[in-house]
Amino acid sequence: MATVWAARIGNWHSDTSSGWSHNLGFNALSDLLTTLGDEGLRGRVNRLGIVAHGDVGGLVQLDRNLTVSTLSSFSRELNALKDYLTLNAMLIFYACVAGRAEPGTRLLRELSQILEGRTIVGFNVYGCYSPHPSVPGQMRSSLMPSCSTGSTGGPMSPWNEHAKWAYQGWIARWPYDEQIRRDSYRCGYPSCDGHRNPRDRCTGWAPIGLRHHRP
Repeated sequence: MATVWAARIGNWHSDTSSGWSHNLGFNALSDLLTTLGDEGLRGRVNRLGIVAHGDVGGLVQLDRNLTVSTLSSFSRELNALKDYLTLNAMLIFYACVAGRAEPGTRLLRELSQILEGRTIVGFNVYGCYSPHPSVPGQMRSSLMPSCSTGSTGGPMSPWNEHAKWAYQGWIARWPYDEQIRRDSYRCGYPSCDGHRNPRDRCTGWAPIGLRHHRP
């Protein structure tokens, strides 16, 4: 299986020391598909990280804006992407605040229905390359769009409290700042009765196909 870090912005090169098996650059999603084919990755990618600008909830800035309203214009590329992602793959958009609030929820849910069986991840924080440079395959999270000194937190990871997961058309994992506003701090488990702490999640629960994804 392969893990692919695909950067439309920022620094990227062939260094795989960060733990990703492939580090690729691309401009358009169609370019990325061509490169994945050239790398012999058809049916082999179980984690794909796409680095692009976002800046508002529900938006990933590819060669053209990816939003709920433009999904139909990406139908060819998204359907082709299925040929490269394993059935239980994780697709992570390292795009500033693209997963934030209701617009982010809608985009992730729609994508998880198109890419059935895959987990789609977005974030409600900003990602930083500079002035805090990252090694290939890593970004730092920030609560501030300027990424100014002192604003950065830990790695921008699908397993931190800022990540939102969608699976099969519903939200499987809520970020902390949204779970804290849910009735009784309910997590993504459909039968969750609530938690005492908004950072808690139902023990041992993950949607079918996600249990192999671990930090």
